[in-house]
Amino acid sequence: MAQQELELQENFLNKDTEYNQLNNSKSQILNEEIEYQIGKQKIFRLSIAFMTLFTAYGSCTSLISGLYKTLNFTNLGLMSLFSTYFTFAFASFVAKGIIQKFSFRVVFTISNLGYTACIAAGIWVFMCEGSEQSGFCSVEAIYSIVNFTAALCGICASTLWVAQGGYVDILSSTCPSKRGVLIGYFFSFMSASNIIGYILASILLNFFGNMSYFLLNSVLSLVSAYMMYVLPDPYSPNIKSQNDNRNKQQIKPLKEQIKEVLVLLKDKKALYLIPYYWLVGVILGCYASYIFVVVKYSLNEEQVQYAPQYVSYVVIFLGLSGVICGIVVGKLADKYNLLILAIGATLLVTTAIIFSLLGLIVKEYALCFLIAILWGCCDSTNSSLQVIIASKDFPGQLQMFSLQKLANSLGCSFALIMGILLQSYPPYCILFIVFLFQIISTICLAVLLSLKNTENKV
Repeated sequence: MAQQELELQENFLNKDTEYNQLNNSKSQILNEEIEYQIGKQKIFRLSIAFMTLFTAYGSCTSLISGLYKTLNFTNLGLMSLFSTYFTFAFASFVAKGIIQKFSFRVVFTISNLGYTACIAAGIWVFMCEGSEQSGFCSVEAIYSIVNFTAALCGICASTLWVAQGGYVDILSSTCPSKRGVLIGYFFSFMSASNIIGYILASILLNFFGNMSYFLLNSVLSLVSAYMMYVLPDPYSPNIKSQNDNRNKQQIKPLKEQIKEVLVLLKDKKALYLIPYYWLVGVILGCYASYIFVVVKYSLNEEQVQYAPQYVSYVVIFLGLSGVICGIVVGKLADKYNLLILAIGATLLVTTAIIFSLLGLIVKEYALCFLIAILWGCCDSTNSSLQVIIASKDFPGQLQMFSLQKLANSLGCSFALIMGILLQSYPPYCILFIVFLFQIISTICLAVLLSLKNTENKV
């Protein structure tokens, strides 16, 4: 009888323990779902602000080269983009210290104004159209103004994007099972800016002219600055102590900030990721100027003068494919191995390169839409995955986002400078350079995957 009572008591205690564990599990799932919904709302507001900014700025990166060429400023567009990404690279070293000193919304707002100045420089250029090339309208003055504002934009871009990585990382850390969904959600909105931006560009360039294009985009950029200023704080009540600790931290000297970024190079995981981050930048630098080349090759003599408008039609599909890929890759990232997905994304770059070469041979305008779709998939997929990998493998480390943006911007600067130096060579030369970096990136990701698999077995 006593034995039966003891067994009953043990069963009751076991059931009670299981019941408590079940309740704790349900409570944890419920809390994570609440954090996910809160985080989703905040990321939605951040995404809309970024989408508005890059609706204004994004189309400029692809069209600016062609637009400035219409005024016989042959390399001005590519040089300004190079100035942006070159300064972006080295400003990334100190971005963490600046973000640490101010609130996210202040950093976002001030950084936004750098983009506004860069866009507004286009107003100055086209105000000088038809006037004597002297004073502030001289060639030297125009090159100086455009490149100065481009460099300012690069400095602001470093703080904007490192802050973006930190903001999203904080929100996604409260619901790790939905990390990929939240980051993919952001980049799908970013890609939507291409659709809106190029539809807007085609309307403005066709019916209102170049001056109106830069003027309205400057206004849109200021609107996004206000949207960023009213953003909510990313910290939830559950992790409010993180915010307090962050504010108490002292800003480290510049030398130490640079060391914090470079010390990551001793980490094998970070070291093998750098070629991948570099490739993402090369992709941006390549299609930002190459889409214009492919489209121009497909046009006849009468259509060439309207090349920027034809480019704007094509890049709408680049944005559409980016939106879809941003959503899809976010969902896949929460279910599958991130490195395998990244390897697949680098192989997608090869497909885009092959069809880009085909576009130069066939010279068919309809094929340019497929080429744009492929480059849009490459850009959105790889941009999303690089942030998800940095956020998952290096949680809470803003310096990893600095290293990521350093590699991105150097890769983009390299592609842009190659675009300038290889202008007298056949346009497919730049594609072979991209292909070379794609191979290196794929090999490094495969080695990193092998190392991780070995660690897991041990």
